[in-house]
Amino acid sequence: MVRHVLFHRRYQGWTGGHLVHAQYMRIISQLPGFEVAIYLTPDSHGVDGSPWADFADRTLLEWSPEQADILFVAGMDWMALPRQSAIEARKPVLNLIQGLGHADSQSSLFQALDRKAVRICVSEAVAEAVLKTRRCNGPVFTIRNALAPDISRQHSVEKTVRVAIVAAKQPVLATQIADTLRPLGIDVDLIEACDRSTFLHRLARSEIAVFLPFEREGFYLPALEGMGLGCVVVCPDCIGSRSYCRAGVNSIVPEYSAADIVEATIAAMRIASPARQSMLAAARDTADHHSERQTEERLVPLLNGML
Repeated sequence: MVRHVLFHRRYQGWTGGHLVHAQYMRIISQLPGFEVAIYLTPDSHGVDGSPWADFADRTLLEWSPEQADILFVAGMDWMALPRQSAIEARKPVLNLIQGLGHADSQSSLFQALDRKAVRICVSEAVAEAVLKTRRCNGPVFTIRNALAPDISRQHSVEKTVRVAIVAAKQPVLATQIADTLRPLGIDVDLIEACDRSTFLHRLARSEIAVFLPFEREGFYLPALEGMGLGCVVVCPDCIGSRSYCRAGVNSIVPEYSAADIVEATIAAMRIASPARQSMLAAARDTADHHSERQTEERLVPLLNGML
């Protein structure tokens, strides 16, 4: 028996949230007995170049949730399932929760917590936050985010840049840090908006990677990607990163200020070889424990239990 899982997305440009969403679609598509399809809203950018590019032949022109066996929603995808339709009473819903904003009583995401679904949270911090609301209608599970296969294709890149600063979410702060480091003669690559392949290549060629997440994140995948690419990771705490960042063991976790991040970056450059290799090995081990295989092992029982 083949079970059909229907995904929904409004795609306005590449984000980590879209990447994780597409990752779940890919994992489920590879499971025996499951087929997947996705509906992209009419105002979405085209599927080409998107995280769902490999599913062009599974992209639907019409949204038909009643035809699915399981519905997969994340974030504002709930808007495609009007509350008055009460479809969750007829169809099992798998709800991916990636951010701490779901626990904010002023957000529309919070309002969706009382709708029946099996919820997957990307970190323990997210699960704790939504459970604390006491609004969740249905079970809540934690499946930590996993590294995508494209990370492994960057392992052979030579380290030719001393420091990379990932600027996408905090461009002003990133520029401030770069402008402080460069006069010290430090080679800095300020990584601003770019395509996925370019981002991973520039990260992989860097010895030290400085990440600047928002101060409250549900997980923050780029820092884990830095670990998988063999970088010494410098990343201030953003709550969700606590599930994999261990200060002084697999990463450096400064306070969230330009001065502290600059100081931590310079300290990273001064780490002696034995300690550096130990940190890189611990980071690699952390990355290895965030594999799609492990996501699959946790996901399959949930899918089977929904039917």
